[in-house]
Amino acid sequence: MTDATTTRPNFVLILVDDMGFSDIGCYGSEIRTPNLDGLARGGMRFSQMYNYARCCPTRACMLTGAYPHQAGIGHMMENSGSPAYQGYLREDVVTIAEALKTGGYRTFMSGKWHVGGAYEFMGVAVRAAERDERLDEIRRLATALERGLADTRTLPAADVVAALPAALVAGGDLGQLEAIVERYRLSLYPERVTVDLDAARRVARAQEIAGLLEPGQVDLDSLVDADALTG
Repeated sequence: MTDATTTRPNFVLILVDDMGFSDIGCYGSEIRTPNLDGLARGGMRFSQMYNYARCCPTRACMLTGAYPHQAGIGHMMENSGSPAYQGYLREDVVTIAEALKTGGYRTFMSGKWHVGGAYEFMGVAVRAAERDERLDEIRRLATALERGLADTRTLPAADVVAALPAALVAGGDLGQLEAIVERYRLSLYPERVTVDLDAARRVARAQEIAGLLEPGQVDLDSLVDADALTG
């Protein structure tokens, strides 16, 4: 769409995690997506597109126009000791927002960021002082998240669908959507919020095997506070 006071177009970039090629109606989905189909009718549909199979590297590419390793996110969010795998956007890459601002655009972001640095919410000890100051807040957030997860797992599927914004389900088959929610929610949403030390150890071990870390270089017991979300 075009602003009434300028010939420069306004545009929106949407990145969706875990979406298959035919998950929206205009690409053959069995789920009706009339609003997205309407955008497709007035725009361009690609028949060949590529991503990096994970959310963080794909976001880094979309935001910078660079390969994920050039942008600093060659894998995920952990810092593996090299600029290509530092786990957050490098200072020497320009984001699309920064480029657009030089042209007079205002830019806004909503939703999942996932191209930043370490998150103190997980109790990382390198931010121990900040974590300790905000420990009550962190635990309240964890409690609220656990309650939300419990509701998502136990509320009747019809109630979950009824709580969705009307625009999200407009023209859709509500019965089919309820069936999808019922089928997948237990596998998608965990019972509680925890710091998974075993998973962290597997990642560290894999990086040692790959030569990205020296054996014993990372001491998870001192780095990760597994009790940050309890107490």
